[in-house]
Amino acid sequence: PGDATAPVHAADFGPSKSEVCVRVNSVDSGLCEEDLRTVLAAPTLPSSLMLPKVESPQQLKWFAEKLTAALTAGGHRVTEHPLA
Repeated sequence: PGDATAPVHAADFGPSKSEVCVRVNSVDSGLCEEDLRTVLAAPTLPSSLMLPKVESPQQLKWFAEKLTAALTAGGHRVTEHPLA
């Protein structure tokens, strides 16, 4: 059995005025951080990210920290921490 999912980048949709939302796996799944690294490594970012099954403020804080790290690693400029 192979990987059932394939990385998709907003750039794969071509130039468009459409918004692209990418749903990442939940924090508790253990897959969220890799999802963020994959999606945010692309030169074109999605319009939004959807984080499912948030059950605590700590999960949001974790997500914000990982989001900032993934954006920075992908070469994107981060001007403000979302939950600072």
